[in-house]
Amino acid sequence: IGALVMVTTAGTVQRWMVRSGSSYLSASDLRAHFGLGISETADVEIRWPSGTVDHVKDVEADRIYVAREGAGKLE
Repeated sequence: IGALVMVTTAGTVQRWMVRSGSSYLSASDLRAHFGLGISETADVEIRWPSGTVDHVKDVEADRIYVAREGAGKLE
């Protein structure tokens, strides 16, 4: 929670802040979801609340990944 995820494809940058929040009988999804259009890969940058920054290049589209702070990769 608090990480800023930036995804770059073909010169377009999308950003998503992972945050928690809820209201009565609801909750926020903690997954960051991006639409890549026709792009098959993307470059991902994650800025963690601690100040650590992870960069991952050529991440394949149409997958669900798990990011771990400082790992420098997506699983």
